[in-house]
Amino acid sequence: MDGVTGAIHVAAGPRESERRVLDWVAEHRARGTGELGRPLRIVVPSRSLERHLTAVLVRELGALAGVVIRTHRALAREVVERAGETPV
Repeated sequence: MDGVTGAIHVAAGPRESERRVLDWVAEHRARGTGELGRPLRIVVPSRSLERHLTAVLVRELGALAGVVIRTHRALAREVVERAGETPV
């Protein structure tokens, strides 16, 4: 993965997607970015995928300082709250 901010990547199926995310996070960690700066944000469509991906990343890479995994809904809620509004 190229590490471009806001990049969208397409993979052929869940296993390839998982492998690409693992590679991307490992690359991010190797560069030493994220821990003290802006977090690496990963947005997923469901809570079950959020839990699964978190477990896989921790199992494969250890601690995840600087990595934030959120669902679309949780990310939207965070944006609304940061704007000073109350989510409905």
